[in-house]
Amino acid sequence: MFVAAGLVQGKVVPVPIDGRGDPDFIELLPIGLLAFQGGGQLVASRLLGFNEIPTVVLTSVYCDLGMDEKLLGKKNDKRNHRVGAVVFILLGAIAGGWINRSQAGMATAVWVSAALKLGIAVSWIFWRREE
Repeated sequence: MFVAAGLVQGKVVPVPIDGRGDPDFIELLPIGLLAFQGGGQLVASRLLGFNEIPTVVLTSVYCDLGMDEKLLGKKNDKRNHRVGAVVFILLGAIAGGWINRSQAGMATAVWVSAALKLGIAVSWIFWRREE
């Protein structure tokens, strides 16, 4: 993510202007890097045992919520994880859209996302294991 942010910040990747003109395929480079990161994030969620949270797309979360027999039950950790995933992915998309449309631009949105993910990864170092 930091490489993708650096490419956008350093103007290696041109900022699209109204979608006009011929496409510049260098614009696909950060998208590919972010897709690779998303795949790694999905694998990490599986390795950590949170199969109910795909972390990348919402379609499977909606299907899992719709098929949950204990959807309205009092104690349902998997449902809570899924609902939390939907809420936080939505909030992240809104925040990223606002940052992107502001003067800060797309590079700042990617930098913020990369910093948040790095903070989460570093926090795992200090996370205590359940006994």
